[in-house]
Amino acid sequence: MNVTHIVNHKDAPAPNRTTIFLLGLILLLAATLRFYHLGTESFSYDEGIMLDVTGSLDNVIANVAKGRPPLIVIAGYVWVNVFGDTEAATRSLSAVAGVISVWLLYAVGRDLFNKRVGLIAALLMSISIFHIFYSQDYRYYGLLGFTSLFSFYFYVKALKTERTVYFIIYPIAAASVFYAHYHGAFVLLAQGVFFLLQWYKYPPRTRYYWFYTQVAIVLLISPSVYRLGMDYWAGASNGDFSGSLGVLGNGGPLRNMPLWLPIHTVLIGFLFITVDNVFNLPYLALSIAFVVVSTLLYVLRQGFAQWVGQFATVWAEMSDFTQKSTELILLGCWLLIPVITPFVISVLWKPIYMPRYTIGALPALCLIVALLLFTIRRVAPEIILLAALGIMIGPGLQQYYTHDVKEQWPEAAEQISSQVQPNDGIVFVSINNEPATRIQYTFDRYFGGHLPECLIDAGLDGSEQALPNLKSCGANMQRVWFISRVSKDDDQATIQKLFFDPPESSWHIEQEQAYTGLVVRLLTPR
Repeated sequence: MNVTHIVNHKDAPAPNRTTIFLLGLILLLAATLRFYHLGTESFSYDEGIMLDVTGSLDNVIANVAKGRPPLIVIAGYVWVNVFGDTEAATRSLSAVAGVISVWLLYAVGRDLFNKRVGLIAALLMSISIFHIFYSQDYRYYGLLGFTSLFSFYFYVKALKTERTVYFIIYPIAAASVFYAHYHGAFVLLAQGVFFLLQWYKYPPRTRYYWFYTQVAIVLLISPSVYRLGMDYWAGASNGDFSGSLGVLGNGGPLRNMPLWLPIHTVLIGFLFITVDNVFNLPYLALSIAFVVVSTLLYVLRQGFAQWVGQFATVWAEMSDFTQKSTELILLGCWLLIPVITPFVISVLWKPIYMPRYTIGALPALCLIVALLLFTIRRVAPEIILLAALGIMIGPGLQQYYTHDVKEQWPEAAEQISSQVQPNDGIVFVSINNEPATRIQYTFDRYFGGHLPECLIDAGLDGSEQALPNLKSCGANMQRVWFISRVSKDDDQATIQKLFFDPPESSWHIEQEQAYTGLVVRLLTPR
């Protein structure tokens, strides 16, 4: 039986000097964008959690035993002990993973299509604001993106060459996706669905190998699958597993999701993060004008008749997509299944969808766009369209590097340090299902004072205990520095309703200062 293009028993040809040079420039750009200002911002709340988790061997063992995805925990522990626990040092783990991911995307694009498509896709991901952000974040997602590409690299190699060594390595790579983050299961689902859809195109030997790889993957991930199952049936009431499949047990991160969210994730979020970065009218107009003028110059250089004739060539190449149906189906599964599946689960059952959990699907979008640009290159050269895209992404990158996007803990600590008085105290308040100790841990990293501190877990203890707990905390304090996170638009209103609106509240807000991600209030007795 003849097998389609994804199987040809040959490794990709060695790159020539031009390819090596261009790939080197792309990797240099990727590294620059991911290491630039790496340690400028303070740790975010979530990074503070990860820093605590990876700060000692006891914490590593305890958190892995509880079911936290182990790859970042173990890798982070080793990394911190080698390079230190500063902002730049810890985030460099994700930055290195992000740069390697760009190279892996080139390799996958080269193996599926050609070197040119691989280079374009690598360039697209190197300037993706979404990918840059999570490559500068000491959390799961840089490693999730890396391991997703790592697994697809060996997955494509195995199916393309049918060499036994790749079928041996692939299950290990696939298991690493799951252990990077449990939503990596949807990346593995995409690989499995693709092969089942194309089952009839592969010879018996490949089918047997694929079956054995699935058995190996199941065996490799079974310890965590068992732990997650136990976690889910226990209800995950303590909230320790938000971000994993265990989140099914406690209501999830997004309870009211708009139906357009997956579309936004794929078409806007993956490259631009926000709609504002796409529809920045001056730069959008500049981008369009650049395409029009550059294309006109290209037409004048070629000659109008010859340029029009290129449309037939483009149409012929698009018609040839039927010969690449296997690769296109793979890209479709890769892009859609990790995005659509958790969203459907969220709508029909329990909310588990968050855009950052879908980072494993980003490379598929880059490959699809790269293939499209490669196909129409004779009508509009890739360099023109890529430059126009760069013009559109530019303002978003500038905004990212010049504005704080993580919590401003040092600024909050400086405010309190500069105004502290005798008998002041600090109260850390959490209104969600995560303990206030996590706010305290990150804040204390930047606060050099020695004030009495108290914790209020309004989300875990129940809202009816919020005001009594504040009264108890402030019993021995003349003034209270009240610190709370702002993770949702209605958090401020919830804080006001719980602590300050009730007639029996005995505290007056003397000062209120909002920072990125948190609010500091100075309370005095009424």
